[in-house]
Amino acid sequence: MPFCNKCGAEIGASAAFCAQCGSRNVNEASAAARPQMPAAPVPPAAKQGLGLGATIAIGAGVVIVLCVIVILGYGAYFISHVRTEHTANGNVVTLPWGKVSDGQPSDQAARELGVAIYPGATAERSQRVDFGSFHADVLRFLTPDPAAAVLDFYRTQYAKARITNQGGNTLGVVDAGLELNIETRSRGGQTEIVIRQTRH
Repeated sequence: MPFCNKCGAEIGASAAFCAQCGSRNVNEASAAARPQMPAAPVPPAAKQGLGLGATIAIGAGVVIVLCVIVILGYGAYFISHVRTEHTANGNVVTLPWGKVSDGQPSDQAARELGVAIYPGATAERSQRVDFGSFHADVLRFLTPDPAAAVLDFYRTQYAKARITNQGGNTLGVVDAGLELNIETRSRGGQTEIVIRQTRH
C-alpha cells in the first residue's frame, strides 16, 4: 500500500489525492504520465500438419485400397472369361490364358502325341493343359503286369533318348523336344502307368 509523500498517510494505489492532506498522489501521477507499452504481438498459431506416422498410415491405406480394386477387377475379368464346354471327349475349361481339358481316352491322346502305349494296357481318361506355347498332357493306363516290366518296355522304346531313373518306379525321357515322365504305381493289385508329357 503506498503512502502520501507529504504527510505520510496511507493512501490507495489508484487514489489521485491524499485523503488526509489533499496532496496529489505522486505514484498515481507518475503511472498516468508513464507511456503505455504496446502489447507484444501474438505470433500466429503454427499450422498443424500430419505427423510422419499418420502420413505413412494414410499412404498404406491408399495402397491397400488400390490393391483390393485391382484384385476385384481382375477377378471379375477372370470370371467373365472362363467358359466350360462339354464335348464328346470330356470337358474343356477355357481360361483367359489357355485351356484345360479332360476326358479324352489316354490311348487316343498318346497316338496323337506319338507316345508309346504299353501293350495290353487299359486306357483311362487323360488331361491336357495348353497355356500359350506350353503344353502338357497326363496319360493314364492300367495293366496287370509288374512295374519293372512296364519300365523295361519304355527303356527299350526310347533307347536312343536320354533316360534318367528318377526313383525306383519313375523314368525320365528326353528326346528331340519331347519330355516324358513315366511313373508306375500299385493300384488295386494292378500297375497304374502315369505318363506326363510336356512340350514347348
